[in-house]
Order: sequence, then C-alpha cells, then structure tokens
Amino acid sequence: MDKVRYEKISKIISNLFVDVDAKDIKENISGGNFSYFNDVAKFENIAEFSDFWDDLYWFAEIKDEPSCEEHPCIHMSHACSTAGGKIVSKVNGLYSISDARSGGTVISNCPWCGIHLNTEAL
Repeated sequence: MDKVRYEKISKIISNLFVDVDAKDIKENISGGNFSYFNDVAKFENIAEFSDFWDDLYWFAEIKDEPSCEEHPCIHMSHACSTAGGKIVSKVNGLYSISDARSGGTVISNCPWCGIHLNTEAL
C-alpha cells in the first residue's frame, strides 16, 4: 500500500466531507446508496481505493470529535476515539495498545494502513 497516497486520502476525506452530516454518511453507506457520494469521490479519484467506504464510515463516526485532526490517519483517529472504543491510547506522542501485563504496548505503525507513528517519547 502506498502510505503517501493513504495520507492524502485521509486528508481528502476529512476536507471533502467535513460539511456533510455524519448521519447521512452512515445511513447512505449502510443502505448501499453510494451514488450519494460518487460525484465527490470520482472527482478526487478516490472511490476506487479499496478501503474508501470503510474509512468514510469511520470518519463519519468521529468527525465531530475535537481530537480527529490530531492523528496521522483516520484509523488512528477512530481507534483513539470514543466511537472506536479507545482501543489505542496516545500519551506523550506515543500510540499504545492496552495490555494487562505491561500496561501498554507501543505501536510504530497504524495496524490498518501502515502509516509510521512516533516511537520516541516527547
């Protein structure tokens, strides 16, 4: 997967759909009404990206959370959000997955798209 392209797609989704109602996004994707988005998606040539619809759905779930812009990709934004169950934590610039034995395991790449994450403590 082209990580540079993925970073661009995350930013494009955030920019293009920021004014679209999150409920409309989720209802249309869940109902299979992709034509609702096709004009915008085709214009930016991103609808063919394999995870586009999943990423757009996740964006809709977190778009109103203030911390959405603080993460390198939609996946990490979602994983750190309430909607995503806060399965990943960001503390002092490091991303970690909770682990009962160690208290947390620092991760160096997004598990979904592979974007590099900070691994040096601030």
